[in-house]
Amino acid sequence: MKTNIIILLSFMFMASTLLAQPEALETANTPPVAETTEGVNLPPVNTELVPTKSSQEVWLSLGVLFFGMVVVLAQAFIINRRQEPLSQSLKYLSVSLIIVGALFLVTAGYGNSQIAPIIGLLGTVAGYLLGRTQSGPVAPPPK
Repeated sequence: MKTNIIILLSFMFMASTLLAQPEALETANTPPVAETTEGVNLPPVNTELVPTKSSQEVWLSLGVLFFGMVVVLAQAFIINRRQEPLSQSLKYLSVSLIIVGALFLVTAGYGNSQIAPIIGLLGTVAGYLLGRTQSGPVAPPPK
């Protein structure tokens, strides 16, 4: 069992590092510029407002998504073998999905003002899931 886990973890590490390293890093990913605009009525374009992602951000984001998919599949396999209760299983899977989602937003290149509300929402959901407990019937107070 330990060898299977070690092999799985080493495979996940190698796969995430291979996907996160693009063949050629581009310093700037600028949109293409038209060579001739004669006879074409084009509106003025401010290239600073065009949302573009560098190839490094794209590769890192794909690596994080692949790593998250492997983690969720490994968790599902382990939960299935251990026969965990449904409430515990959902807690495990949801927390790992929240962490992967937050990592994806960071590696995708979003700024603090764009990430802050979403991280707050993800933290609220994680707090609710981890704070929620299953309680049995409450005994009546003694008289």
